[in-house]
Amino acid sequence: MAGFQLFGRKKVGKKRQLSKLLHVRSTPMVKRRRSSPRASIKIARLHAEKRISRFITPRFLLLCMSITLLGICIGVIFFSSFFVVSDIVVIRDKVFVEPQKIEQAMRTVIGKNIFLVSEGQIRSELEAMFPTIGRVEVNKLYPQSIQLRVFSWPMVAKINYEGDTGTGFLLSENGYVVPNVLVREATEEDVNTHKDLVRIDIPRYATTDPEQSVLLTLTKLEAGKKFIDQALLSRMRAALSIFAKNFQEPVHRVLYLPFEKEMYLYVGKDTAIMLWLDVDIETQLFKLKTAEPKLNLEDGSLKYVDLRVKDKVFTCAAKAACAAKLRK
Repeated sequence: MAGFQLFGRKKVGKKRQLSKLLHVRSTPMVKRRRSSPRASIKIARLHAEKRISRFITPRFLLLCMSITLLGICIGVIFFSSFFVVSDIVVIRDKVFVEPQKIEQAMRTVIGKNIFLVSEGQIRSELEAMFPTIGRVEVNKLYPQSIQLRVFSWPMVAKINYEGDTGTGFLLSENGYVVPNVLVREATEEDVNTHKDLVRIDIPRYATTDPEQSVLLTLTKLEAGKKFIDQALLSRMRAALSIFAKNFQEPVHRVLYLPFEKEMYLYVGKDTAIMLWLDVDIETQLFKLKTAEPKLNLEDGSLKYVDLRVKDKVFTCAAKAACAAKLRK
C-alpha cells in the first residue's frame, strides 16, 4: 500500500516519496519546480539507507561471524601457550634403547606448537641418532604431550672376542653392537629371550703388532657402532638356517673373520665347517650333505671341513693344512 491516512494527513511510503521527489511531473499548464535543498538531503539519505539495506544481509552477517571465529581459533591454536609441547613420554619395547638419551635428543621439540611438530621428522632424527632403533611410533597427546613408542632392531646373536667368557655384547639385525651396560641391565625376560642366540666369536689380534692394525680395526667391538654390514650378516644367518634344516648337529658357536669374509660353524666336539661368505652358502653346504664317504661331524675326529673350494670338500687336522690346500 503506497500510503495511509493518519489524523487527517496523508502519509506517503518511502519508496513512493522518493519516486515523487525524483520524478516531479510537469504539465504544459504547470511549470516544473526545482527541488529544494531539504529535498536533496532527504533523497541522499534515502539512497544511503537503500544501499545499506542491500549490503547488510543475513548472509553477510554470517560471513563476518565466521571470519571472527576463525581468527579466534587460529590465535588460540598457533599463538597461545595452550598447545605448546611441554612433555615427552617414551615407551620402549626392550631395554636396548635408553629412554633418557631419547628424551634429551627430543628437547628441541619442547616449546614448539604441537600442530607444527612433524612426526616423520621425529622418526628420521631418532633413527639417525640411535642406529639400534628399528621403528618409532609418534602419537600426539593433545594439547601438550608427545608419546614415543620405540622398538629396537631384533637381537640376532651374541658377539665377543674368541676365548672371552664374559657377558660380551649383542648384535642387532642391522649389524650394530648393543652397549654392554644395557645387556647387564636386561630383565630376566630379555635374558630368556636371547639365551638361545648363537654366539659369534671374532679373533683378537695383538695391539702392538703394526701389521695387525687393519685387522684390529675390523674386529673392534665398540658399543653403539656398526660392526658388520646388514647384508653380510643376513648371509651368515641364512647359513645357520640352511645348516639347521639339513643337518642334525646343532651349531654351538660361529667364528667370523671380517678381513677374509669367512665364517666357521662349530658343531659336535668342536669340528669347524669353513664357509666363504662371498660364495653361495647353500651350494657350499650341499657339498657337505652329498660328500662321499659321509662325514662324521659329531665325534670330533674331524677338526676342519673346508667347503670354500668349488666342487670340493677338504678335511684337515689343522687350519694351516686347509689353507695350503686352498692355495693349490
